[in-house]
Amino acid sequence: MSQRSRHNDKRAHLAHIDALLQEAISQWQPEQPRRWLAKYGGWAFEGNNPLVLEYRAIRRQAMQLLKRRR
Repeated sequence: MSQRSRHNDKRAHLAHIDALLQEAISQWQPEQPRRWLAKYGGWAFEGNNPLVLEYRAIRRQAMQLLKRRR
């Protein structure tokens, strides 16, 4: 596998992750944290990408909302 082809594979993988994160972020509804966590809450991402940081903030908020309701 050439260097260029690996680079393109990595770029495609990162674009796919960004698309998943954008979907999760756009689906966030604070009145339904349990539903969001069931669908999107189990993902683990590394890094400081702005989408990753926003996803983590939403996941924390969803978990806090569930704790308050009990």
